[in-house]
Amino acid sequence: MRTTLSVTPRRSAAGAAIIIDVGIEYGVPIEAMLRDTGLTEHQLREPTAEIDAWQEIAVASNLLSTCYAPGLGLITGSRYRITTYGSWGLAMANSATMRDAVQLGLRYFALTHSFCRVSFDEDDTTARFHLDATGVPEQVRTFFTERTVAASLLTARDILPEFRYKSGQFAYPRPAGSGKYDEILGVPATFDAPQTAITVERELLDPSLPRANENTVRWYEQQARGLLDRRKPQPSLATQVHAYMLDSPDNLPTVSATAHHFELSVRTLNRKLATEGTNFRTLLDDTRQRLAEDLLRAGLSVGETSCRLGYAEPASFQHAFRRWRGMSAGQFARNHRSTAAP
Repeated sequence: MRTTLSVTPRRSAAGAAIIIDVGIEYGVPIEAMLRDTGLTEHQLREPTAEIDAWQEIAVASNLLSTCYAPGLGLITGSRYRITTYGSWGLAMANSATMRDAVQLGLRYFALTHSFCRVSFDEDDTTARFHLDATGVPEQVRTFFTERTVAASLLTARDILPEFRYKSGQFAYPRPAGSGKYDEILGVPATFDAPQTAITVERELLDPSLPRANENTVRWYEQQARGLLDRRKPQPSLATQVHAYMLDSPDNLPTVSATAHHFELSVRTLNRKLATEGTNFRTLLDDTRQRLAEDLLRAGLSVGETSCRLGYAEPASFQHAFRRWRGMSAGQFARNHRSTAAP
């Protein structure tokens, strides 16, 4: 069985801060690394600060454009420890076995700093972690792949000191200074592989961990779940308004009722919708069209559909429907009955 993980747009600023620290060690000015990111060093040093994914990508891109040291991603990843990840890391550290730690880590993988999609599978002797960075901009793809494999190894060793990789293969050409891979990962690396994958001995996943504590895991997992929920992208206001309208198909809400439902003034509701490129009238019109088509498909007459949607006169409904579909409501209903007939 394979489990696949992806990333969320919002993330801890700690990942970008570590990149900045590596750049400073190599003499790169902070201003150069923060160019065009909208970030300040003070923001990155705030313990609870969050940034957008594109901002961290920009920091890494700026570093790579001013520093050409080999293996910068590996060096950055080697700065990671289990405590770097907050609640997510501490929950794993207190798991019963390494397998439990891996499974918990996969559930909350979006709380890491990785930009790679990660999948995991295993057979009788070997466990494999597959990394896919194809969605990452090409200029930083190798950097973030290196960071993920190095950070994963170092944090795993904080949980189980004897943890080690069995092999590492990478889906890109051998980079300059590839000896860094052997040095930091502890295994010979192969390149130009069909996919990036790290393998470990399956037997490393089963021994009991020294810090195992079920209550501690439960507490930290609760914190991790709450943080992940807060970082999930929220639906746009337009999407929420549309869903609210569909909840009351027999009594479509007015703009005042909608504003009240979302605890906004009518003016603020309209302003927020405008920033999303729409307005209340357009959303109401779209909702009526969808409901009208559903009702006509269900067999209601044109008059019944017009009444259900709150039109004072069927003629007004007919005019609106012709604007929506370029045909009369009656023709739409006949076409549907013809298509649905056996």
